[in-house]
Amino acid sequence: MYFKRGDCLDLEKLKDVWEYYPTYSVDRSGKKVLIIHAYASLKNLGKFNIQSEEQIKKLWISALSNVSSLDKKALNDSLFEVRIEGGEVEVRVVIPQDYVK
Repeated sequence: MYFKRGDCLDLEKLKDVWEYYPTYSVDRSGKKVLIIHAYASLKNLGKFNIQSEEQIKKLWISALSNVSSLDKKALNDSLFEVRIEGGEVEVRVVIPQDYVK
């Protein structure tokens, strides 16, 4: 099964604030990975009292834990990158394809 854009829209904070899309790639070891790219305005996140990298990471972990097509172990083995620059937030989540059903 493929990750679909609507899969993690359960959380209002994601649906109303984030623009995101999935891509697929191959990591350095040759394994397929799912990469979620997400972008948001820090100002819009502030409306939900979310300002720090740690809060943003927790939000994404919470959202992805509700995605039925992801194995629950996926979050432990995934790479989360959060970058805040000039009022914009960029998140990149790299999930091994083995965990995508």
